[in-house]
Amino acid sequence: MELRQLRHAIVLAETGSFVEAAERLHITQPTLSRSIQSLEDELGTRLFDRGRHGARPTREGKLLVERADQVRLTLNGLRHEMDLSKKGELGEVRFGMGPLSAAIFMADVLTRLVNRYPGIEVRSSVNGAEQLRDALLAERIDFFVHTGRQIAPDPRIATERIGQLQLSLFVRAGHPLAGKRRVKEEDLRAYPFMAGSVPQSRRLLGPASYLLNAGFTCDDFQTLKVVVQRTDAIWLTSHAMVMQECRQGAIVELGMAGNATRFPADLVMTSLAGRRLSPTADLVIQMIRGLSANLGASIKAGGRSRSRPGATPSRKP
Repeated sequence: MELRQLRHAIVLAETGSFVEAAERLHITQPTLSRSIQSLEDELGTRLFDRGRHGARPTREGKLLVERADQVRLTLNGLRHEMDLSKKGELGEVRFGMGPLSAAIFMADVLTRLVNRYPGIEVRSSVNGAEQLRDALLAERIDFFVHTGRQIAPDPRIATERIGQLQLSLFVRAGHPLAGKRRVKEEDLRAYPFMAGSVPQSRRLLGPASYLLNAGFTCDDFQTLKVVVQRTDAIWLTSHAMVMQECRQGAIVELGMAGNATRFPADLVMTSLAGRRLSPTADLVIQMIRGLSANLGASIKAGGRSRSRPGATPSRKP
C-alpha cells in the first residue's frame, strides 16, 4: 500500500467519478483504475462499487478513505512544520474562536501575543462552530475554541475541554423582572429572548427553555449588549460580557426561583485528530486556559475586580 494509492482513493471518493478524479490528480483514467484495482487486490476486498452513476465507496472503502484522510492530514502538517523549521519560522499560529469566546478572550489573547511575542505570525478569525470546523478540515486554521457541543462528532477531529463559562440571564435596569428577588419560570414567557445561539441556549436552560419566547440571535455580542439595555429582552450570556454594566447598575442578573442562577457552558478546543499542535498553538491554548480560570475566580468572588479578568496592560511586561 502506497501513499499515492491512498491519495487516489480519497479523490475518487470525493468526486465519485474516475474521469473527474483522474483530471484532478493529473493522471490518465486507466492509470487511476489500475491504482485502485491494485489496492483492492492487496487488501482483498472491493473498495468501490462501479456503475452508471460513477464510483461509490463500499463500507470497506469508506473505512479506508476515512483512515487515509487522517494520514494525509498528518503528513501535510509534518511537511508544513518541516518547511517552517527550515526557514526558521516556527512562530506561526492560525486559530479561530466562536463569537462568545472571541468577545470574551480574543482581545486579551492578541494583546498578550503582541506585547510578549512580537515575532509570532498570528492569523485569527471569528465564526460559527460549523464554519470553523470546515476551516479546520481544510487546514486553514490549526484549532478553534468555542462553547458547548455545537458540532457533530467526527473521527477526523479531536475536542478537549479547556475551561468553563458561567452563563446567566440578564435584563436592563428598570426591567419589570429586575426588581424580583426570585424570578419564576413562567415569568420569562412575557419577554423576548436573546442569545448567540438559541438552540444551544435552550439545551443549557433545560425545562425552563420551553417557557421562553421565540429567540433573537446575533453573532455580535456587543450589539446584543446594546439591545438588552434598550428593550425588555432577556439575554443569556456570560457574566464576563456585562461585568462592568452590572457594577454600574445598567444591567441586572436575574435570580431564578428553585433553579441554579448560572448555567455552565464548557469551553472547548477543537483540532485535527492525530495532529500534534505546534508549540505556538499550545502557547495560545494555555493563555486561554489561564484567562478562563481567572475569569471563573473573579466571578466566584463577586466580580469585584476593577478591570476585566485577564486584561493585559498596554505596556510590554
